[in-house]
Amino acid sequence: MAKKIKCITVYRQHLSDDNAAQPAGQERLVTKTTYDERFGKVTREEQFGNDGQLEQISEFSYDDQGFMVYECLKEGDGMVMEEKSFEADDRQRRVREFLHYADGSRDVITYTYNDAGLLVRKECVDADEEVEEVQEYFYEGKMLVRETKKDGDGELTEEKRYAYDGNGLLLEVESIDMEEGTHQRRVYSYNDWGHREASMLYDESDNLLERILMDVDDKGRPVKVVEENRQKKNTIHMKYNDTDKVVFQEEFDHQGQLLNRIERTYDGEGLLISSRVSVNVPVHGISSNYGIRQEYEFYD
Repeated sequence: MAKKIKCITVYRQHLSDDNAAQPAGQERLVTKTTYDERFGKVTREEQFGNDGQLEQISEFSYDDQGFMVYECLKEGDGMVMEEKSFEADDRQRRVREFLHYADGSRDVITYTYNDAGLLVRKECVDADEEVEEVQEYFYEGKMLVRETKKDGDGELTEEKRYAYDGNGLLLEVESIDMEEGTHQRRVYSYNDWGHREASMLYDESDNLLERILMDVDDKGRPVKVVEENRQKKNTIHMKYNDTDKVVFQEEFDHQGQLLNRIERTYDGEGLLISSRVSVNVPVHGISSNYGIRQEYEFYD
């Protein structure tokens, strides 16, 4: 039986360059995440600055069924930055979300589902009890084919349409943003085994804006990814261990210069133990090497 994680503490340490021009630095605390024993869900997350001081705290609470009923974001000194609470129906689906303000007022988001249990509507009512935004979702069977977003006056502000092939694979997403004045299509293609191998983004005039090409292995895992747009053409190579976790990753620019390298180590349970990261920004002549270490505590 797998041990239940109580806490994960993450540390970061500057590492010396390969030529030892810079000495290794002291290890510093980055984050500390605490989990509850019953559901294994995050109850508290702490983030620390470069000086080791606590900068931000996120807290989460759950009911007896494991549904999250409360979320709070605080500054390091405890001052509340954002506070939310949630209500569920008898099927543990979120039906209402409240965004609380310091003066006691709140925004309310109401979630509506169809008979198949699919989300069909989200309505946000502000603290003045006026409708601020409405999102609606439309399906064919269980497949989402269209979603819309309207403002408080009922004017359409965003729309997305989805198209699938006969096997249910997503072929295209058309996105229209009336406020930003953009109209784009993202088109996907797959190999004979149904593994995604390409993603193309076009504008309303069918000009190619971005493309992502993937080489996958016989398990459908991407081993090479080429990301290209008008500003860059980067190539990422990945290697996996026997449990399908990425253990090595390198990214190069269009000139073949290394941008970053990540090497990861896992324990026998598949938990990430450490990472060694190298970052290079050739255009600015900046490079850095650092290590990330995860420390685990478990419930008895």
